[in-house]
Amino acid sequence: IPMSTNYVDIKDNDENENKTDQRSTSKKKMDNNKTNQKEKNIKEANDAGKNAERIYTKLVDVMADEVNGTKPTKPSNDATTSEQDENSAGSVYDGVSVSDSYVSVMDTAYIEGFSYLGIIEIPSLGLSLPVGENFSYDQLDYSPCRYCGSYYTDDLVICGHNFTSHFGPLNYLEPGSSVVLITTGGERINYTVLERETVWPQQMERMTDPGDNLWDMTLFTCNNGGESRCAVRCARVRNL
Repeated sequence: IPMSTNYVDIKDNDENENKTDQRSTSKKKMDNNKTNQKEKNIKEANDAGKNAERIYTKLVDVMADEVNGTKPTKPSNDATTSEQDENSAGSVYDGVSVSDSYVSVMDTAYIEGFSYLGIIEIPSLGLSLPVGENFSYDQLDYSPCRYCGSYYTDDLVICGHNFTSHFGPLNYLEPGSSVVLITTGGERINYTVLERETVWPQQMERMTDPGDNLWDMTLFTCNNGGESRCAVRCARVRNL
């Protein structure tokens, strides 16, 4: 009997050690996955920051060339560009169809395979970023993009990733802050921040349908975790 008892005890100990080893191995895999994902996120953020800085520099030069009439335009025979336009027109983001009805009337510049409508400056956050003409996930890796609307009709909506170098700092933008949109044609449009709100996935129609509110431009990005959106509502400043 004692021998049998000892055998059972040894067997139980071996099973417990195996379970402990399995848990330890599983935890190491999870930790490695988290580390790899964190490194991937850091690389994506760094790449996005470099992309935006490079495009911004080129766009500033293009806007200066506007005076001399040498601004590069979108190639009409570029198959890749045609495919990009086809995919971006009527795109769907967060379940909402993205309108492309105002693109043709806004001045744009063509850089590195994408079109840009201008530069957005947020002095209090130290941000100066190019703004893409059309929404696409590919272009979001380079800059914020026009989600829908136009600065001509005062219903412009611009979305961007929540990278620190892109729209991540929007969560710190306070009412009364200044926002400036500089079009590729050289027009300087001034806005002031009215409010900042959280928009949930089931409320995404609110992003493009403000109801009785009086904002003329909305900037938005994902909050951490991607469960909601941070929306900054802006009003155009007249007679400056």
